[in-house]
Amino acid sequence: PLANHLIAAISRQAYDLGEGKIAHVGASIGFACLPQDAASTVDLRLRADEALYAAKRAGKGTGRRYGAATSITDFPRAG
Repeated sequence: PLANHLIAAISRQAYDLGEGKIAHVGASIGFACLPQDAASTVDLRLRADEALYAAKRAGKGTGRRYGAATSITDFPRAG
């Protein structure tokens, strides 16, 4: 899924902070789709936020989609 591709792209990049310091970052992604998951942009943002927190609870490097019928849809970890 797209979420896993985004997580992998973000995670493989190292950032030079200067003074010999390198930062490695990761991401968790939550998303929802309009009109499937929400009737308004306000609801869409709330559903995406709910999916993001589900992804964070599942662990680093995960993506979750909000699904009205199934609550939260799990994606395997990127990597």
